Amino acid sequence: MSADSTDDPMVATEGSRRSLILRRAARLFSEHGYDRTTIREIAQAVGMQSGSLFYHFPTKDHILAAIITDSMAWGLSIAEASVAQARTPRGRFHALLHGHLRALLDEDSLHAHRVSIREWNHLPRPLREPIERLADAYRALWWQVMDELEGARLLQVSKDVFYHFCIGGLNWTAWWCSDRSPAAIERLAQDYLALLLPDDGH
Repeated sequence: MSADSTDDPMVATEGSRRSLILRRAARLFSEHGYDRTTIREIAQAVGMQSGSLFYHFPTKDHILAAIITDSMAWGLSIAEASVAQARTPRGRFHALLHGHLRALLDEDSLHAHRVSIREWNHLPRPLREPIERLADAYRALWWQVMDELEGARLLQVSKDVFYHFCIGGLNWTAWWCSDRSPAAIERLAQDYLALLLPDDGH
């Protein structure tokens, strides 16, 4: 899918212009930083006047919030669907790893996820609340899978430590992983699975 596609899976259906604004803003925030990116630069990137941008988003903070919310919602939907198809605790954990990597490394959403990881702390409290609910839902999915691993005696460490170790390692791939093909993502998920649960057990 090209960077100019108007059916971006991570963007809500408010029209192609909104989609384009979020994709171009995500790239600018990712490459130059949120603080150093201006409304004028975002408007220029989508061929608009600066004032016209405020028809879609009242502030730059709202653009950032929309980027993070849409990318996290899309990632959550992928993870939930992946886990639902697996049949064993180890299989569901593999599905969770694969779903996280698939959402994170997707060509269209990579910049948005980098922004989500690095820039979300710029948001004021009212704009953080919907994002925190999505984060809580994603964390709950991980806890559900880790409870199953613990019940199957496949997890021998603190779930809190395991969760943060996994999320930190997975998220860092957004910066170092250059091969983002489906086959490479599956190999990477298998490697993480072997690293994190080396004993197949059951």
